Amino acid sequence: MQVAEAMQQATKIKARKTKGDYRPDPDAARFPEWEPPRPNGHDREELNSASGGKKVTLTSLVEDWWREAKATGRSTSTHQSYSTTVGKLAKFLGHNDPRRVTPEDIVRFKDHRLFEVNP
Repeated sequence: MQVAEAMQQATKIKARKTKGDYRPDPDAARFPEWEPPRPNGHDREELNSASGGKKVTLTSLVEDWWREAKATGRSTSTHQSYSTTVGKLAKFLGHNDPRRVTPEDIVRFKDHRLFEVNP
């Protein structure tokens, strides 16, 4: 309901602006101030509190996942594959800190993996 109302208001404002009226939208204050997303979606405190205060690493995330996943019937080979891949990611990045991983890092790693020469 609120989305439809906001869309109608936006349409009216656009129509007004096409006629040269660029006054600020009097209803804009009803919306919260936009805040850009935090890098990686989490800040350091959130990630540490979610992990019970222990140091979180890329590899510890895989191990935490495995503790739950093996109960659902995931195979040991899946764990080994994930662990190997995350280990390669950490080596590629030169660190093991999930808070420092960016979407661009993942794309670079993907490209690296696609084009690396098999030993």
